[in-house]
Amino acid sequence: MGQNAYKMPPIPSKDIRFGQIWTQKTSNHAFFEIKDVFLHQTNDIMYRILILIITSLGAFLNLSGNNVPYSYTQLSLDKGLSQASAQAILLDSQGNLWIGTRNGLNLYAQQKMTNYYHSLEDRHSIPDNQIIHLAEDSLGNIWISTPQGLTLYNKEKEHFEILTRGRVQSSLCVEEGILFGGDNAIYFYNYQTRQLEHRTHLQPEGPQTRPIQYRVEKMIPMENGKVMVATRRKGVFVYHLESGQFEPYITDHPNALLIAICRTSDHRVFASFYAKGVHHYDSQGKKLGSYTTDNSPLTNNYVMDLIEYKGKVWLGTDGGGIN
Repeated sequence: MGQNAYKMPPIPSKDIRFGQIWTQKTSNHAFFEIKDVFLHQTNDIMYRILILIITSLGAFLNLSGNNVPYSYTQLSLDKGLSQASAQAILLDSQGNLWIGTRNGLNLYAQQKMTNYYHSLEDRHSIPDNQIIHLAEDSLGNIWISTPQGLTLYNKEKEHFEILTRGRVQSSLCVEEGILFGGDNAIYFYNYQTRQLEHRTHLQPEGPQTRPIQYRVEKMIPMENGKVMVATRRKGVFVYHLESGQFEPYITDHPNALLIAICRTSDHRVFASFYAKGVHHYDSQGKKLGSYTTDNSPLTNNYVMDLIEYKGKVWLGTDGGGIN
């Protein structure tokens, strides 16, 4: 795949957890779209900061005194949404909104909702009704991950093609294709061959290996053909694209549940683990500090998201607002 392989797709897609984009009001009214912010915002940092602020406030933006003409569109069961609990969401490069729920995949395009479900009689249906992850690669392909496998949406035939039965949790576009992170596995879809390759395991398979603990929750591009790979409970690794080798990077919280991770513009890393506040590391993975409600102004030890904006790291907490 070569050195310095990382390359962003032409238009960034969004795959954000439920609650960071949409506010659930009742079981029948699940989504609110804020036009000119959610569907037309191309600056991902500002997009995520705005979402964190909206989530902290509860449900709605207070637009009084704002000269920008915002409007709201509610996507609910009454408007064709398959189920009210969203687990993945993607705004693709064509402006279409894909919503993955616990029971079905939804495509909202041109003010029309289309539902997709698994069918035992149709091998080209989605492999499972529970949607885990949605992604768009640099070629505009739409990828859907379920507990029963990863599938590629065929736009011409309007059906789905299953490429692996392995579970996929995350993805990252690179120069020659797209990487997918699964349970103790890295997959690579090659644009040249149009094939999905099983690249490597983080740990050798064996009776003592629990793949779910090595689930790749997030992949972040680094320099010189390297990718930061953050796992569910086994720390953070550096993956070398050229050799396919892994090396430990952050290992000071063995078996702790990773919630969020952020790499800043000056290559520092901030990570949050379940109920353990935020931890700060240098570019080499050396720990610089830890921040909890006991030793800092942090308002809550449950930090659900981390992002950088203008040299500051923003923290979205569970019940403690924005820090």
